[in-house]
Amino acid sequence: AAQVPIAQAPPAGPELAVSEQADFERAQGALAEGDFRGAADQFAAFVQAYPGGPLTGQAMYLRGTALESLGDLSNAARSYLDSFSGDPESTVAPDALFRLGVALGRLG
Repeated sequence: AAQVPIAQAPPAGPELAVSEQADFERAQGALAEGDFRGAADQFAAFVQAYPGGPLTGQAMYLRGTALESLGDLSNAARSYLDSFSGDPESTVAPDALFRLGVALGRLG
């Protein structure tokens, strides 16, 4: 399996909901432990709970990496696209666009 870059969450600040940082870190922990299904589900729940938040683009990107690790390239590609489209200036946007291209190439 390819090494998955783990996006770093920005420090908690006034833009973050009280539990937003903790929920993000919990999902990130599942990904780091290799619980790809759990991570994908937690990142999906995160995006629903905090739409448009400062970590949403990173959550969609990391959901894509979890789905890719599960072999679900179609949904991984969608997640990468959503990450890039939602915030094309984010720190993960270049990687999201690259991973989208790789996933689409593998899908044919």
